[in-house]
Amino acid sequence: KLKITFSIPEKYAAEVKSGSIIDFKVSGSDKTYNAKIYAIEPEVAVATRTLQIRALADNNDGKLFPGTFADVKLPLNIIKDAIVVPSQAIIPIQDGKKVFIANNGQAKEVMVDATTRTDSSILILSGLKPGDTLITSGVMSLKDEAPIKVKVK
Repeated sequence: KLKITFSIPEKYAAEVKSGSIIDFKVSGSDKTYNAKIYAIEPEVAVATRTLQIRALADNNDGKLFPGTFADVKLPLNIIKDAIVVPSQAIIPIQDGKKVFIANNGQAKEVMVDATTRTDSSILILSGLKPGDTLITSGVMSLKDEAPIKVKVK
């Protein structure tokens, strides 16, 4: 057996439970291994705002070595019917984040509650609904109720 120690951002702390199974890969191998979480640090590291997790993996084939770096795939909650938008559409403001949607030939400012992001997209928890036409370019110069002409790319 081999112990795996890794850290996760504090915002995912509530989604990780002891006994959960994680998948991981190591350098130089395309094989996906799995491990079972057996310990979760009781507090978030103040300097990094991360939570340390420990898991145990079987090493039956002997191809895993101590000290090797691993890419861990953490199973998080699945959000059905999630709305994901391009990051460039989000405008950070003092009280949160906003986007602009097209509404009868005008730009309409909409406050959104955003969470998890990747390099190119961000998950919206509230504020948008399916069918909204999101404006993704020129958003920094837009004002609420400004006349617009939407071009679909």
